[in-house]
Amino acid sequence: MNVRSRLARFFAGFILSLMLPSGGIASDAPSSDSPEIRIELNRGLLSADIDDAPLPKVLEEIGKLAGFKVVRVAGFDDFPRVTSKIEKQALQEALERLLGNANRILFYSQGEGAESRRVLSQLWLLGPGEDAAAAAQTVELIDELQHEEPVKRSQAALRLVQQPDPRPVFENLALLLQTDPDPLVRSRVAIALGALGDDRAVDNLETAVLDENFTVRAQSITALGQIGGDRATTILGSILTNDRIEPVERVIAAQALWKQNSETAMSYLEASRNDANERVRDAASKPPAAVTGSPSGSEVAE
Repeated sequence: MNVRSRLARFFAGFILSLMLPSGGIASDAPSSDSPEIRIELNRGLLSADIDDAPLPKVLEEIGKLAGFKVVRVAGFDDFPRVTSKIEKQALQEALERLLGNANRILFYSQGEGAESRRVLSQLWLLGPGEDAAAAAQTVELIDELQHEEPVKRSQAALRLVQQPDPRPVFENLALLLQTDPDPLVRSRVAIALGALGDDRAVDNLETAVLDENFTVRAQSITALGQIGGDRATTILGSILTNDRIEPVERVIAAQALWKQNSETAMSYLEASRNDANERVRDAASKPPAAVTGSPSGSEVAE
C-alpha cells in the first residue's frame, strides 16, 4: 500500500454527527475490569456494569476493547458520571445510550478486506458548551491533510495549529511528518509541530532531523528549539557538536539552544565556541540577534 493510500485510509470517512450507524463490530475482546467499570465485548455485543464512573473514562475503556480512540478536546471535567447496566447490547446502540446528548465528533475508517465495512476509529468529546462549529472546522482541516495537492495539505497543517485547541490533532500531524511524500508538506508540518509546542512531538522531530530534504531538517531543528525541554536540548546539542553534520544545520541548532536558557544548553554552546568552523563558532558565541550571516528558520527556502 503506497503512502497516499495509507493516509487516505487513516483519515477516510470522518463525520460530524450525534448518531452512530447501525450494525455491529464483529470482534472478540477481553473484558475490562476496574473498581467502577466492568466491561466485556464479544462479537460486537457489549456487556457492562458501570458504577458512578465519569463518562470519558467509560468511553475510553470501551475504546480499548473495540479499537477506537477517545480524544478529550476540552471541557471534559464537566462531563456527567455514569451508572448503567448493559447486557449484550450491540456496541453502537450501547454507545448511543451512554453518550446521550454529549457534544462529540465521530471519525470512521474503512476496515481491511474486500467485504470490509466502516468502523469507528476516533471519538472526540468536546465537552459541554464547547464550540461544535469550531470543532467541525478542525475536522474539515484534517480532511484537507489527505488532499492530492501538497500545497493544500501543507496549508491545512499550518491552519490546524491555529484552532482554539489544537492538541487533539497532534497524532494527525505526527503521521504526516513521517509519511507524506512531499518535502514541502513535511517541512510545514515540522513548523506546525513547533508552534504546537507539544513535547510528544520531540520523538517525531528527532527522526525528521535525518530527513533527506534540507528544509525538513532545518525546520525540525527549529521546532525542537520552540518545544524545548531536556530531551529536545540534548538532541540539539548533539547536532551542534557533531562536525559530520552540515555547518548550516549546526548553526540553526545553536540558535535554537540560545532560546533554552538552561545550563545544559549553555554547556553545549560553550563546547562549540572553539569549533573548527567559523560560522558554528560565531553562532555558539553570540545570541541569534548578534549572529551575522547565519540562517534563521524564516530564511530557509521551500
